[in-house]
Amino acid sequence: MRCANKASMWKLAFVAALFAARPMLAGDLAARPAEDRPKKIYAHCMACYPVAAMATACQRANDAHRIRHDGTGQFDAIGDRWRNWPLVPDGMRLTLEANADLEIRRALRGGIDGFFVDAWAGGDNARKVFDALFQVAEAKDYPFEISICIDNSCLPGADPLQATAAAIRDVLNKHGKSPQLARRDGQPLVAGC
Repeated sequence: MRCANKASMWKLAFVAALFAARPMLAGDLAARPAEDRPKKIYAHCMACYPVAAMATACQRANDAHRIRHDGTGQFDAIGDRWRNWPLVPDGMRLTLEANADLEIRRALRGGIDGFFVDAWAGGDNARKVFDALFQVAEAKDYPFEISICIDNSCLPGADPLQATAAAIRDVLNKHGKSPQLARRDGQPLVAGC
């Protein structure tokens, strides 16, 4: 193993230990026992495929109508490139905010308490969807929480630890005070893919 990798692993281990000890360091020794915490369900959200906006709306309008389960193409029977139909009328296009509202309302109806958005599958467009989810959840005071799911295959940069730290820092700088940021015992939640 190269020295750089060992150094990165030690940094990661140190950061993980520091994060785990954070409640004790902050004097929060009276954290509620696990059985007293409310149980919540979060869904993994691929912001690169908003239901009826951006790339999804474009693909849906331009080629989805040609895909048939009984078509002659090799992959037609399994939906060609499409695996999860967005469940909106053909040609429907929504703004990012309207898309976020639809996604959140559908999730709430299904018993989902929040989204962990894949960071940053879809690049800057995923960030725009992420921000729109916060904007709508805050404006409409939805009982819905949002955070990120770290996906090192989608984060920019060669050093996964730095890229992860940058993604978390970005979220906290932009949405750290939001009541819609997913938290547990007052601390921000971040998931891993």
